[in-house]
Amino acid sequence: MKDGVSAQDYLDLELLSKQLQQLDSSLDLAQKELRRTKTARQLLDECSDSQELLIPLGSGVFVEAKIADASSVRMAVGAEVLIDRSLDDAKMALEDQIEQLHAQHDRSLQLREQLIDRILALENRIESTIEQKGA
Repeated sequence: MKDGVSAQDYLDLELLSKQLQQLDSSLDLAQKELRRTKTARQLLDECSDSQELLIPLGSGVFVEAKIADASSVRMAVGAEVLIDRSLDDAKMALEDQIEQLHAQHDRSLQLREQLIDRILALENRIESTIEQKGA
């Protein structure tokens, strides 16, 4: 290239920038999942027999319901499979999920910092090359 910077440098910068955008999107989704999981954990503390609830059916439609037995809950384990769990077991499972989500979030933040460092180093190298060719 005429400014002395290789096309590969520009491609690498573009690739790193896209990776950072994707990681930021993933971090946003992970934070939302963490908030939902924390809310579910908190709501388990508030469950009681005969408590009235509004259950969302989708598309803004809700049905009124009463908790018949607050000593157990059904938890999704994947592929539309539900299992019965005691309230205490469900709380512990959600606490484990929260810990895992925190750990994943921390790893993603570290990766984000590494990407930013690589982007800044590449930008500095490109700028330095351009300045050297211009001098």
